[in-house]
Amino acid sequence: MSLLSVLAGISASVGASSLKFLFNEDLNLIFNVVLLSTFVVSNVLVWWLQLKSMSSNSTVNSILAFAGSNFITAVS
Repeated sequence: MSLLSVLAGISASVGASSLKFLFNEDLNLIFNVVLLSTFVVSNVLVWWLQLKSMSSNSTVNSILAFAGSNFITAVS
């Protein structure tokens, strides 16, 4: 079940990055729509994957895998 947490962490990082680039004024409207939809889809994935992974026996491992993968993908 920790794979779901890792995927949730990666999705959270993608969502945060897309929101950061969304407020760039140099982008055209189509790219802004793509970034906004990426943000929405990635946040839905985060909640769904994290909900699935929290149903496992060890929620501490799930939270640690989520936080670790989010940190690693956000920093790199």
